[in-house]
Amino acid sequence: MRGLLGKLWNNTIHLEGKFLRTAWQLFIPGMVTTEFFKGKQDRYPHPIRLFGIVIFFFLLLLNRSMNTNGAQQSGFKFSFNAAETDSVQSEDSETYLRKMEHQATLDDIIQNYQNLPIALQTPPTKRAIDSLLVLYARQHGLENYLADQEKADTLDIGITGHTIRIPTLDIIRYEPDEVIRRAGVTNWLESIAIRQAIKAFKSPEALGHAYIGSFTWTVLAIITFMASILTLFYWRQKRYYVEHFIFLLHFHTGALLLLTLGILLEQCGVKGTDIFPNIALMIWIGILFGLWRYYGQGFGKTLVKWLTFSVVYIFSLALFFILGLLVVFAFY
Repeated sequence: MRGLLGKLWNNTIHLEGKFLRTAWQLFIPGMVTTEFFKGKQDRYPHPIRLFGIVIFFFLLLLNRSMNTNGAQQSGFKFSFNAAETDSVQSEDSETYLRKMEHQATLDDIIQNYQNLPIALQTPPTKRAIDSLLVLYARQHGLENYLADQEKADTLDIGITGHTIRIPTLDIIRYEPDEVIRRAGVTNWLESIAIRQAIKAFKSPEALGHAYIGSFTWTVLAIITFMASILTLFYWRQKRYYVEHFIFLLHFHTGALLLLTLGILLEQCGVKGTDIFPNIALMIWIGILFGLWRYYGQGFGKTLVKWLTFSVVYIFSLALFFILGLLVVFAFY
Protein backbone atom coordinates (compact mmCIF):
# COMPACT_ATOMS: atom_id res chain seq x y z
CA MET A 1 0.00 0.00 0.00
CA ARG A 2 2.89 2.37 0.79
CA GLY A 3 4.39 1.80 -2.66
CA LEU A 4 1.01 2.09 -4.37
CA LEU A 5 0.09 5.32 -2.60
CA GLY A 6 3.60 6.68 -3.13
CA LYS A 7 3.33 6.08 -6.87
CA LEU A 8 -0.09 7.78 -6.92
CA TRP A 9 1.35 10.80 -5.08
CA ASN A 10 4.36 11.05 -7.38
CA ASN A 11 2.18 10.80 -10.50
CA THR A 12 -0.17 13.46 -9.10
CA ILE A 13 2.67 15.87 -8.35
CA HIS A 14 4.29 15.10 -11.69
CA LEU A 15 1.05 15.79 -13.54
CA GLU A 16 0.46 18.95 -11.50
CA GLY A 17 3.91 20.27 -12.36
CA LYS A 18 3.42 19.53 -16.05
CA PHE A 19 -0.01 21.10 -16.00
CA LEU A 20 1.13 24.33 -14.38
CA ARG A 21 4.09 24.56 -16.75
CA THR A 22 1.90 23.90 -19.77
CA ALA A 23 -1.03 26.14 -18.79
CA TRP A 24 0.64 29.46 -19.60
CA GLN A 25 2.16 28.04 -22.81
CA LEU A 26 -1.35 27.25 -24.07
CA PHE A 27 -1.89 31.00 -24.32
CA ILE A 28 0.83 31.14 -27.00
CA PRO A 29 -1.07 29.74 -30.01
CA GLY A 30 0.55 26.70 -31.61
CA MET A 31 3.51 26.57 -29.23
CA VAL A 32 2.61 23.45 -27.24
CA THR A 33 1.72 21.42 -30.34
CA THR A 34 4.88 22.51 -32.16
CA GLU A 35 7.06 21.48 -29.22
CA PHE A 36 5.04 18.30 -28.73
CA PHE A 37 5.80 17.08 -32.26
CA LYS A 38 9.46 18.03 -31.98
CA GLY A 39 9.79 15.00 -29.73
CA LYS A 40 9.32 16.76 -26.39
CA GLN A 41 6.21 14.85 -25.35
CA ASP A 42 7.58 14.09 -21.89
CA ARG A 43 7.50 17.77 -21.01
CA TYR A 44 3.75 17.99 -21.44
CA PRO A 45 0.71 16.08 -20.12
CA HIS A 46 -1.05 13.76 -22.52
CA PRO A 47 -3.19 16.03 -24.78
CA ILE A 48 -6.46 14.25 -24.00
CA ARG A 49 -5.71 14.16 -20.28
CA LEU A 50 -4.87 17.88 -20.34
CA PHE A 51 -8.09 18.60 -22.21
CA GLY A 52 -10.03 16.50 -19.69
CA ILE A 53 -8.59 18.39 -16.69
CA VAL A 54 -9.34 21.82 -18.17
CA ILE A 55 -12.86 21.01 -19.35
CA PHE A 56 -13.63 19.41 -15.98
CA PHE A 57 -12.87 22.66 -14.15
CA PHE A 58 -14.62 24.69 -16.85
CA LEU A 59 -17.84 22.69 -16.55
CA LEU A 60 -17.57 22.64 -12.76
CA LEU A 61 -17.40 26.44 -12.62
CA LEU A 62 -20.09 26.82 -15.27
CA ASN A 63 -22.47 24.60 -13.29
CA ARG A 64 -21.62 26.49 -10.13
CA SER A 65 -22.28 29.77 -11.91
CA MET A 66 -25.69 28.49 -13.04
CA ASN A 67 -26.58 27.34 -9.54
CA THR A 68 -25.50 30.67 -8.06
CA ASN A 69 -27.04 33.04 -10.55
CA GLY A 70 -30.10 31.03 -11.52
CA ALA A 71 -31.26 29.88 -14.90
CA GLN A 72 -32.31 33.30 -16.12
CA GLN A 73 -29.01 35.05 -15.34
CA SER A 74 -27.03 32.20 -16.80
CA GLY A 75 -28.72 32.66 -20.14
CA PHE A 76 -31.00 29.62 -20.02
CA LYS A 77 -34.47 30.98 -20.65
CA PHE A 78 -37.63 29.28 -21.73
CA SER A 79 -40.07 31.36 -23.74
CA PHE A 80 -43.72 30.61 -24.44
CA ASN A 81 -46.34 31.82 -26.87
CA ALA A 82 -49.54 33.41 -25.66
CA ALA A 83 -51.98 32.01 -28.15
CA GLU A 84 -55.11 33.96 -27.29
CA THR A 85 -53.97 37.25 -25.81
CA ASP A 86 -51.38 39.92 -26.49
CA SER A 87 -51.46 41.19 -22.92
CA VAL A 88 -49.12 38.50 -21.64
CA GLN A 89 -45.45 39.01 -22.47
CA SER A 90 -42.60 36.52 -22.28
CA GLU A 91 -41.13 36.46 -18.80
CA ASP A 92 -38.96 34.46 -16.46
CA SER A 93 -40.13 30.85 -16.78
CA GLU A 94 -40.12 30.25 -13.01
CA THR A 95 -42.24 33.36 -12.39
CA TYR A 96 -44.58 32.37 -15.19
CA LEU A 97 -44.90 28.82 -13.84
CA ARG A 98 -45.83 30.11 -10.38
CA LYS A 99 -48.37 32.42 -12.03
CA MET A 100 -49.96 29.49 -13.87
CA GLU A 101 -50.15 27.51 -10.63
CA HIS A 102 -52.06 30.36 -9.00
CA GLN A 103 -54.38 30.54 -12.02
CA ALA A 104 -55.06 26.82 -11.64
CA THR A 105 -55.90 27.40 -7.97
CA LEU A 106 -58.37 30.13 -8.90
CA ASP A 107 -60.00 27.87 -11.50
CA ASP A 108 -60.23 25.00 -9.01
CA ILE A 109 -61.93 27.21 -6.43
CA ILE A 110 -64.45 28.44 -9.02
CA GLN A 111 -65.09 24.93 -10.34
CA ASN A 112 -65.47 23.42 -6.87
CA TYR A 113 -67.96 26.11 -5.89
CA GLN A 114 -69.99 25.49 -9.05
CA ASN A 115 -70.09 21.76 -8.22
CA LEU A 116 -71.66 22.38 -4.82
CA PRO A 117 -75.36 21.61 -4.36
CA ILE A 118 -77.61 24.44 -5.52
CA ALA A 119 -78.85 24.91 -1.98
CA LEU A 120 -75.36 25.97 -0.89
CA GLN A 121 -74.82 28.40 -3.78
CA THR A 122 -76.59 31.26 -2.03
CA PRO A 123 -75.89 34.99 -2.57
CA PRO A 124 -73.97 35.27 0.73
CA THR A 125 -71.72 32.30 -0.08
CA LYS A 126 -71.19 33.62 -3.62
CA ARG A 127 -70.16 37.02 -2.24
CA ALA A 128 -67.79 35.30 0.19
CA ILE A 129 -66.20 33.19 -2.56
CA ASP A 130 -65.91 36.22 -4.86
CA SER A 131 -64.20 38.18 -2.08
CA LEU A 132 -61.72 35.35 -1.50
CA LEU A 133 -61.02 35.08 -5.24
CA VAL A 134 -60.42 38.82 -5.59
CA LEU A 135 -58.14 38.83 -2.55
CA TYR A 136 -56.15 35.82 -3.80
CA ALA A 137 -55.90 37.28 -7.31
CA ARG A 138 -54.71 40.63 -5.96
CA GLN A 139 -52.04 38.94 -3.84
CA HIS A 140 -50.62 37.19 -6.90
CA GLY A 141 -51.18 39.84 -9.58
CA LEU A 142 -54.01 38.03 -11.36
CA GLU A 143 -56.78 40.66 -11.34
CA ASN A 144 -56.96 40.66 -15.15
CA TYR A 145 -57.29 36.88 -15.23
CA LEU A 146 -60.46 37.00 -13.14
CA ALA A 147 -61.91 39.58 -15.50
CA ASP A 148 -61.44 37.34 -18.58
CA GLN A 149 -60.84 33.68 -17.79
CA GLU A 150 -61.27 32.57 -21.41
CA LYS A 151 -57.91 34.04 -22.44
CA ALA A 152 -55.71 31.26 -21.13
CA ASP A 153 -52.12 30.85 -22.30
CA THR A 154 -50.84 27.87 -24.24
CA LEU A 155 -47.52 26.22 -24.85
CA ASP A 156 -47.02 25.92 -28.62
CA ILE A 157 -44.77 23.02 -29.63
CA GLY A 158 -43.66 22.86 -33.25
CA ILE A 159 -43.18 19.26 -34.36
CA THR A 160 -42.81 17.65 -37.80
CA GLY A 161 -44.10 20.68 -39.66
CA HIS A 162 -47.11 21.57 -37.51
CA THR A 163 -47.80 23.08 -34.12
CA ILE A 164 -49.41 21.34 -31.18
CA ARG A 165 -51.08 23.73 -28.74
CA ILE A 166 -51.10 22.64 -25.10
CA PRO A 167 -53.01 24.69 -22.47
CA THR A 168 -50.53 25.69 -19.78
CA LEU A 169 -53.09 25.00 -17.07
CA ASP A 170 -53.21 21.37 -18.26
CA ILE A 171 -49.43 21.22 -17.84
CA ILE A 172 -49.83 22.46 -14.27
CA ARG A 173 -52.66 20.10 -13.36
CA TYR A 174 -51.76 16.83 -15.07
CA GLU A 175 -48.88 14.45 -15.56
CA PRO A 176 -47.26 14.47 -19.04
CA ASP A 177 -48.99 11.24 -20.12
CA GLU A 178 -52.39 12.70 -19.28
CA VAL A 179 -51.52 15.94 -21.10
CA ILE A 180 -50.59 13.91 -24.18
CA ARG A 181 -53.84 11.93 -23.97
CA ARG A 182 -55.95 15.07 -23.61
CA ALA A 183 -54.18 16.61 -26.60
CA GLY A 184 -55.11 13.57 -28.69
CA VAL A 185 -51.49 12.85 -29.65
CA THR A 186 -50.74 9.28 -30.71
CA ASN A 187 -47.49 9.70 -32.69
CA TRP A 188 -44.54 8.48 -30.58
CA LEU A 189 -42.20 11.24 -31.81
CA GLU A 190 -44.71 13.92 -30.96
CA SER A 191 -45.32 12.29 -27.58
CA ILE A 192 -41.59 12.39 -26.76
CA ALA A 193 -41.35 16.02 -27.87
CA ILE A 194 -44.33 17.06 -25.74
CA ARG A 195 -43.08 15.14 -22.70
CA GLN A 196 -39.63 16.72 -22.94
CA ALA A 197 -41.05 20.18 -23.65
CA ILE A 198 -43.12 19.94 -20.48
CA LYS A 199 -40.03 18.97 -18.49
CA ALA A 200 -38.11 21.89 -19.99
CA PHE A 201 -41.02 24.22 -19.29
CA LYS A 202 -41.22 23.22 -15.64
CA SER A 203 -37.47 23.09 -15.07
CA PRO A 204 -35.50 24.92 -17.79
CA GLU A 205 -32.31 24.89 -15.71
CA ALA A 206 -32.37 21.07 -15.77
CA LEU A 207 -32.10 21.16 -19.55
CA GLY A 208 -29.17 23.54 -19.26
CA HIS A 209 -27.37 21.32 -16.76
CA ALA A 210 -28.04 18.26 -18.91
CA TYR A 211 -26.53 19.94 -21.95
CA ILE A 212 -23.50 21.06 -19.98
CA GLY A 213 -23.02 17.42 -19.00
CA SER A 214 -22.76 16.46 -22.68
CA PHE A 215 -20.73 19.52 -23.70
CA THR A 216 -17.46 17.54 -23.71
CA TRP A 217 -18.71 15.28 -26.49
CA THR A 218 -19.89 18.26 -28.52
CA VAL A 219 -16.45 19.88 -28.32
CA LEU A 220 -14.70 16.62 -29.24
CA ALA A 221 -17.05 16.18 -32.21
CA ILE A 222 -16.19 19.69 -33.43
CA ILE A 223 -12.48 19.01 -33.01
CA THR A 224 -12.78 15.73 -34.91
CA PHE A 225 -14.63 17.37 -37.79
CA MET A 226 -12.45 20.47 -38.02
CA ALA A 227 -9.30 18.31 -37.98
CA SER A 228 -10.61 16.83 -41.24
CA ILE A 229 -10.96 20.35 -42.64
CA LEU A 230 -7.36 21.15 -41.71
CA THR A 231 -6.28 17.89 -43.39
CA LEU A 232 -7.80 19.25 -46.62
CA PHE A 233 -6.28 22.71 -46.14
CA TYR A 234 -2.75 21.36 -45.63
CA TRP A 235 -2.81 18.18 -47.68
CA ARG A 236 0.42 19.16 -49.44
CA GLN A 237 2.29 19.02 -46.14
CA LYS A 238 1.36 15.33 -45.93
CA ARG A 239 0.69 15.50 -42.20
CA TYR A 240 -1.12 12.75 -40.36
CA TYR A 241 -4.69 13.40 -39.24
CA VAL A 242 -3.63 13.05 -35.61
CA GLU A 243 -1.34 16.08 -35.97
CA HIS A 244 -4.26 18.30 -36.91
CA PHE A 245 -6.37 16.70 -34.19
CA ILE A 246 -3.82 17.39 -31.45
CA PHE A 247 -3.29 20.95 -32.69
CA LEU A 248 -7.02 21.63 -32.32
CA LEU A 249 -7.16 19.74 -29.04
CA HIS A 250 -4.44 21.96 -27.59
CA PHE A 251 -6.06 25.08 -29.01
CA HIS A 252 -9.49 24.25 -27.55
CA THR A 253 -7.84 23.42 -24.22
CA GLY A 254 -6.33 26.90 -24.16
CA ALA A 255 -9.65 28.46 -25.18
CA LEU A 256 -11.49 26.62 -22.41
CA LEU A 257 -8.80 27.71 -19.94
CA LEU A 258 -9.41 31.33 -20.96
CA LEU A 259 -13.16 30.90 -20.52
CA THR A 260 -12.55 29.31 -17.11
CA LEU A 261 -10.53 32.33 -16.04
CA GLY A 262 -13.34 34.55 -17.32
CA ILE A 263 -15.88 32.72 -15.16
CA LEU A 264 -13.54 33.01 -12.17
CA LEU A 265 -13.21 36.76 -12.70
CA GLU A 266 -16.98 37.09 -12.92
CA GLN A 267 -17.50 35.07 -9.74
CA CYS A 268 -14.86 37.13 -7.93
CA GLY A 269 -16.94 40.23 -8.57
CA VAL A 270 -15.13 41.65 -11.58
CA LYS A 271 -17.98 43.34 -13.38
CA GLY A 272 -18.09 44.27 -17.02
CA THR A 273 -19.98 43.15 -20.07
CA ASP A 274 -16.80 42.95 -22.15
CA ILE A 275 -15.10 40.01 -20.41
CA PHE A 276 -16.44 37.22 -22.59
CA PRO A 277 -16.61 39.20 -25.88
CA ASN A 278 -12.94 40.05 -25.39
CA ILE A 279 -12.12 36.41 -24.67
CA ALA A 280 -14.01 35.36 -27.82
CA LEU A 281 -12.01 37.90 -29.84
CA MET A 282 -8.75 36.64 -28.34
CA ILE A 283 -9.68 33.06 -29.23
CA TRP A 284 -10.58 34.03 -32.79
CA ILE A 285 -7.33 35.96 -33.33
CA GLY A 286 -5.42 33.20 -31.54
CA ILE A 287 -6.36 30.57 -34.11
CA LEU A 288 -4.85 32.78 -36.84
CA PHE A 289 -1.48 32.94 -35.13
CA GLY A 290 -1.74 29.29 -34.13
CA LEU A 291 -2.15 28.24 -37.76
CA TRP A 292 0.69 30.55 -38.80
CA ARG A 293 3.09 29.22 -36.16
CA TYR A 294 2.24 25.54 -36.39
CA TYR A 295 1.95 25.06 -40.17
CA GLY A 296 4.64 27.55 -41.12
CA GLN A 297 3.01 28.95 -44.27
CA GLY A 298 3.18 32.58 -45.39
CA PHE A 299 0.96 35.01 -43.53
CA GLY A 300 -1.15 35.79 -46.62
CA LYS A 301 -2.01 32.12 -47.28
CA THR A 302 -2.61 31.57 -43.58
CA LEU A 303 -4.94 34.57 -43.47
CA VAL A 304 -7.08 33.18 -46.32
CA LYS A 305 -7.23 29.72 -44.71
CA TRP A 306 -8.01 31.30 -41.34
CA LEU A 307 -11.00 33.17 -42.75
CA THR A 308 -12.27 30.04 -44.52
CA PHE A 309 -11.65 27.98 -41.38
CA SER A 310 -13.60 30.55 -39.31
CA VAL A 311 -16.66 30.37 -41.58
CA VAL A 312 -16.66 26.55 -41.59
CA TYR A 313 -16.10 26.50 -37.83
CA ILE A 314 -19.07 28.79 -37.14
CA PHE A 315 -21.40 26.61 -39.21
CA SER A 316 -20.08 23.39 -37.67
CA LEU A 317 -20.33 24.87 -34.18
CA ALA A 318 -23.97 25.78 -34.77
CA LEU A 319 -24.68 22.36 -36.29
CA PHE A 320 -23.06 20.31 -33.52
CA PHE A 321 -24.55 22.55 -30.85
CA ILE A 322 -28.06 22.03 -32.25
CA LEU A 323 -27.51 18.27 -32.67
CA GLY A 324 -26.20 18.01 -29.12
CA LEU A 325 -29.13 20.01 -27.81
CA LEU A 326 -31.60 17.79 -29.68
CA VAL A 327 -30.01 14.63 -28.30
CA VAL A 328 -30.04 16.02 -24.77
CA PHE A 329 -33.61 17.29 -25.22
CA ALA A 330 -34.76 13.84 -26.32
CA PHE A 331 -33.11 11.83 -23.54
CA TYR A 332 -32.42 14.06 -20.49
